[in-house]
Amino acid sequence: MTTDILSLKELCSYLKVSKQVAYKLVQRGKIPSFKLGRQLRFRKSKVDAWIDKGERERSQKAKKRNNSHARH
Repeated sequence: MTTDILSLKELCSYLKVSKQVAYKLVQRGKIPSFKLGRQLRFRKSKVDAWIDKGERERSQKAKKRNNSHARH
């Protein structure tokens, strides 16, 4: 059975980050999470959407930066 819910350990493995980095992302409200009892959980589909959103935003910023350089 495959589940869409990741534990903190699974999230760290999926994103290839340390627990400290994951906790900072949660504390700053950067990554979507929820608590199950006292433990953090992450819906993989929402984490994937968060990654996609960040990629789109970086791409848009790069395009704007390139367009402003091209005008000068």
